[in-house]
Amino acid sequence: MILKNNPPQGFLDEETRDGYTVSAHMKKVWAVQLDMLQELQRVCEKYGLRFWMEGGSLIGAVRHHGYIPWDDDIDVVMPRADFDKLQEVGPQEFTHPHFFQNFYTDPHYNHRHIQIRNVESAEYNSADLARYCRGIFLDIFPLDYLPNNPRAIRKHEQKLRKMKQRIKFTQKVFRHLPEGWYKYCRNNTKCLSDKWLYAQFEDELRRYKEDRAVVCCPIGYKNYSVVRAVSDYKETVLTKFEWLEVPIPAAYDSMLTAEYGDYMTPVHSATRHGAHTYETDRSYREVFKKVL
Repeated sequence: MILKNNPPQGFLDEETRDGYTVSAHMKKVWAVQLDMLQELQRVCEKYGLRFWMEGGSLIGAVRHHGYIPWDDDIDVVMPRADFDKLQEVGPQEFTHPHFFQNFYTDPHYNHRHIQIRNVESAEYNSADLARYCRGIFLDIFPLDYLPNNPRAIRKHEQKLRKMKQRIKFTQKVFRHLPEGWYKYCRNNTKCLSDKWLYAQFEDELRRYKEDRAVVCCPIGYKNYSVVRAVSDYKETVLTKFEWLEVPIPAAYDSMLTAEYGDYMTPVHSATRHGAHTYETDRSYREVFKKVL
């Protein structure tokens, strides 16, 4: 396991939290992700960028001061302007063993958000053996703004979904082409380039500005969206997350209650990454020689 920031002594030991046993292996997966989170904090402090814990990671920060014991990933969100700045500086700031992954830095990458990867590790699903970097990851989503009226919101969402489907179709076609053809189309054409199509997709997401009434997290990136008030992110507080201190919205209680109901009562459930295999001591390059 190759890290830039080592965990505290004893962190990697198996332990029981809320009646759930967290294995030593999962603790190593957490350590890899927390190492990337610590690097994200460094970069954001250097450039004055904002981010907040999101989803299950936000619940974990509030309820457990760390991971939900049965969770296996970290999600954060950033305002669009900060997200774009991170896309500009990230490729230079995140160095080995970390890799700054998005549509522009990694051909065949098929997600529409940023992921920080540890290239000396591996995560994979037997149903999805794509050709992009498959190290253990940290997810970073943008907060994008919406128009002011429901009809305009519906039209905006419909346009984004169509653009998203076009990107996915293009990548599906390219998956079966020789690598040289794919790279030529990607770098020298427009309508046949998944990279160019994604740039148009992002331009549509940037269309509405911060003075609008609501913010959407993260529209066009998943199969659902969560609409929140801009004021939810007006103030930030710090809270413990394992051995780190992380930023969360001061309005976390109203946000989580609206989305999850009684979020303070733990409910043991499988994570959406439950079918994934995690390797902390072998690079995805080595692992994929055996699984491909």
